[in-house]
Amino acid sequence: MVLWLHVIFALILLISTVMALSLKSGNQFYVMLDRFCYLIFIVSGIILFPHAWNRSPILAIAKVVAAVALIGILEVSFAKQKRNQLTKQWISILVVLVILVILLGVIIAGGHPFIKPDMK
Repeated sequence: MVLWLHVIFALILLISTVMALSLKSGNQFYVMLDRFCYLIFIVSGIILFPHAWNRSPILAIAKVVAAVALIGILEVSFAKQKRNQLTKQWISILVVLVILVILLGVIIAGGHPFIKPDMK
């Protein structure tokens, strides 16, 4: 249940971030939606962390560090966009970090909820 919440809000965050960074003005709703998603991620991440720790402590710590860095990079991206200083290089860093966080999450979860293990 909590894992699905985490996944659903990840999708909401992705869509909201794309909208916030693509609109020249009137993006404040999407920025606030991103911040609400951060709160959901922090709470669900705290609940999921012991399970991740049992699977792989090093990957669990790496995911936490990458996720916190992603939140920071997103906030700096919003500030840079507001000042018209958002560059393609900065967006590339953001995309790489998003992919890293997603990959770490899928690896730690063992593919769940998308891949079900064989029940033999």
